[in-house]
Formats: sequence, C-alpha cells, structure tokens
Amino acid sequence: VREVMGEVIGYDAYGFGTTDKLIDVAWGGRTPEMLDPVVASMGSYVGETLRRAFGGRWVFSDEHGPYLTGLGGTESTVFPFVKTRQRLELGRRHALAGYYESVLTTVSARRDSR
Repeated sequence: VREVMGEVIGYDAYGFGTTDKLIDVAWGGRTPEMLDPVVASMGSYVGETLRRAFGGRWVFSDEHGPYLTGLGGTESTVFPFVKTRQRLELGRRHALAGYYESVLTTVSARRDSR
C-alpha cells in the first residue's frame, strides 16, 4: 500500500478509508479476478480492526464462516468477510469507511440502552 498510494493502513477508522481508496486504485470498480484470496486478506483486516476497536471475539459457523460477536460488551455481531465481499463486488455504496461508522453507531446505541 505504501508503494502504490504512499500511505500505511492502520487498525483504525482512517485505515478503512485508505482501504476503500486502495480498492478503487487497484481494481477501478471491477471485481478482482482472484476474489476469494482478496476477501480473505481484506476481510481479516476489517474484522481484526473492528475487534481491536470494540472488543468481541472471533467465532465460526458453517453457515456464516468466521465472524465477530460481542462487540463493545453487547450482543452486536458483524460479518467482516461478507461486508468485504460486498465492497469488492458491488462497489463504493458498500464502502468500508461507512461500515466502521455504522458499527460504531450500533455498538454505542446498544451500550447506551443498557
């Protein structure tokens, strides 16, 4: 990423915006030819960033694959690999930066309602 865009992707909200830019630069709105490996690596990053920001734990199910649950000490569950696939296949309307903000809003609301 540093070589292509001159930026470093961190485990934070800003990193999600940088990842959106990287997707746009690397694939220009096209779906990557080798989609599954890209989803695996970027989805891992998305999930781990959310876990570091909000807590929670990785779990696995046959139906959903790996996902996060218990974010922020609440019942919040997120599916970072599904979201990453949507971003890569369906484009900017599924931006990762917006996803981070959505998770933040949901976790905050659930904490406040306790």
